[in-house]
Amino acid sequence: MDDLSQVIVEIDTKQSDFVKRDYKTFEETFVNNEEKAYADYLLLDSKGDPLAIIEAKKTSKDPITGQRQAEGYADDIKKQTDISENMKIDAEKTIKLIQLNPKN
Repeated sequence: MDDLSQVIVEIDTKQSDFVKRDYKTFEETFVNNEEKAYADYLLLDSKGDPLAIIEAKKTSKDPITGQRQAEGYADDIKKQTDISENMKIDAEKTIKLIQLNPKN
């Protein structure tokens, strides 16, 4: 990805407003008492809309745990937007992506 402004790190999927594209991060929400859920990365399309959620896990962790977390984050986004098919998660691809970095 050439444009890193299209990547948001530690996005709070509970407190972000995906319709208004008002994305909140860990630094902005960790101190308040509202519900929180932090995805490792949110990739945005050229218009600034959500394209993909990435949840990274160490290879020593069960990849299905990461998949379930990512599905929960995607559900948070779907509740606010009309995104549905584009946020589906392919378990096999998720596992392969998670296993790309064996050093962690």
